[in-house]
Amino acid sequence: MSEIDRYEPGQFCWNDLQSTDPVAAKAFYGALFGWSFDDLPLGDGAHYSMAKLSPTRRGHVAAIVPLDAARRALNVPSHWESYVAVASADAIDSKVSELGGLRIASAFDVMEAGRMCAFDDPSGAGLCAWEAKQHVGAAQRDEPGAVCWHELNTRDEEKAEAFHCALFGWTARSDAGGPRPYTELKLGGRSVGGIVTMPAQIPTRVPSFWLVYFAVADCDASVAKTIELGGQPTAPPIELPGIGRFARLRDAQGAVFAVLGPTKR
Repeated sequence: MSEIDRYEPGQFCWNDLQSTDPVAAKAFYGALFGWSFDDLPLGDGAHYSMAKLSPTRRGHVAAIVPLDAARRALNVPSHWESYVAVASADAIDSKVSELGGLRIASAFDVMEAGRMCAFDDPSGAGLCAWEAKQHVGAAQRDEPGAVCWHELNTRDEEKAEAFHCALFGWTARSDAGGPRPYTELKLGGRSVGGIVTMPAQIPTRVPSFWLVYFAVADCDASVAKTIELGGQPTAPPIELPGIGRFARLRDAQGAVFAVLGPTKR
């Protein structure tokens, strides 16, 4: 498949894993998705490890980075972070508070790669905005080992929907016909993600969050491989009619992600 060299403002463009054990995380995801890594030094022996689908493919699909000391001190667990492409990180940063969000990191330069800001939406889910310079984002999507979907799991769907639509120019379309209501987010008619209300049985200590889906060739095989590598499924695989077979998983350090493969035959 061809490589992506540009993302429109409002499209999800990148993901990185903030990990309490990046060395172990690289071994886990490398074995699960077949990733190889290019390690960019961060100082003090740490690296920003950029994942490739194979050593021969151009560009990267995601990254793994050590969870910073400040968040570790607050017992923040390993987690995947998502980035949305924007024309101006400063403009997004200035709108977050007026729309009811919480600014976490004001706009700053990431060397020559780009400029970004980080924030929580009104329901508490974290997200980053990315103004690309030398790094546009993931070079591949929607193929095995690459990201294929983003889904906001929230405790306040109404506020979260209004916030993100105003911030990124998304529109929302709700569908109450499935096993539980689902809201699809669109940008100019193109689907970019979804929103779902978190089930009441999930403990309140679990904040709202963006769930990252990775495409796989076989959902059940990916679940079995996850268990073999020390991770675990949080629920059995589920068929999504007209979409595929899905499972939500937890890696060996506790970061939650999902895989989506073809319907089981």
